[in-house]
Amino acid sequence: MARIVKKHPLAIRWFHWINFPLLALMIWSGTLILWANDTYATQLYQGGYRVLHGGTEDKNPPKWLKVPDRIILRPDVRVLYSGDTLPETYPAEDKRLEIIMGFRLAQGMAWHFLFAWFFAINGAIYVAFLISSGQWRHLAPKKNSLIEAMKVALKDLAFWKKIEAAPEGEKYNHAQRLAYSGVVVLGVLMLITGVAISKPAQLGWLAVPFGGYQGARLIHFIVTCLFVAFFFVHVSQVARAGWNNFRAMITGWVLLPPKEEPIAGLIGPKIELAIAQLEPLPETPETETPESEIEVSLVDDAEDMDE
Repeated sequence: MARIVKKHPLAIRWFHWINFPLLALMIWSGTLILWANDTYATQLYQGGYRVLHGGTEDKNPPKWLKVPDRIILRPDVRVLYSGDTLPETYPAEDKRLEIIMGFRLAQGMAWHFLFAWFFAINGAIYVAFLISSGQWRHLAPKKNSLIEAMKVALKDLAFWKKIEAAPEGEKYNHAQRLAYSGVVVLGVLMLITGVAISKPAQLGWLAVPFGGYQGARLIHFIVTCLFVAFFFVHVSQVARAGWNNFRAMITGWVLLPPKEEPIAGLIGPKIELAIAQLEPLPETPETETPESEIEVSLVDDAEDMDE
């Protein structure tokens, strides 16, 4: 029969499902801050350009990084940037459906700083639980994790087929170990850079390791992009793994196939293989009995019968 095995403790499941909406709200409110004005996106782009191009500046960031003032959804779909105008015959505002994107700095900062507290508290308790419960052993990469993780990635891309499954008792393969432990590091970086750019006057020293205020903003933005990339990869891998794996993060239990153990009247395949590999015993050659010994034996038997 199939076995039901405990995989995720209750605390891990709570941290996971609390962190998901918090991170989504943090990214949404952070986007409102970035898109509040073209200046913020332009400065961010110039900071990254200076890092990559040895101090030179580019004052013309790509249009996708600029702030669209609004997105019109009805009567047609249009993206309007600063300076764009609509035709005089275009329907009035009360007759169109649109999303206001720009100039929402106050709203974005209010929500961002509120959810940042819950994100930080949830993350701190999560790390404390990993350390105190010993669950960190399931996440910490091993010496060969990098090589094995590359094999897992190649297997997922159908370029590598010869790979062994993780031994029973280990929750994650090597690629998951690197990804999940890396997310913890990204969370710490996001908090440090976020605090540094939110209080540049009081906590400017936090931005020094990142090259100053603009450097901290750039790292904060890159970490956010990595979180978004992790989300899509994570969801796709969960969908690929199937319902059994997803259910384990809800209930804590996972369904495993039965163990191969010998029972009465049945030999397991492993034992059959071991028996097949045993060397046969050498055959003992048969020896012929001399005729004189046969005659003596017959005489003795006849005397016993007469008596």
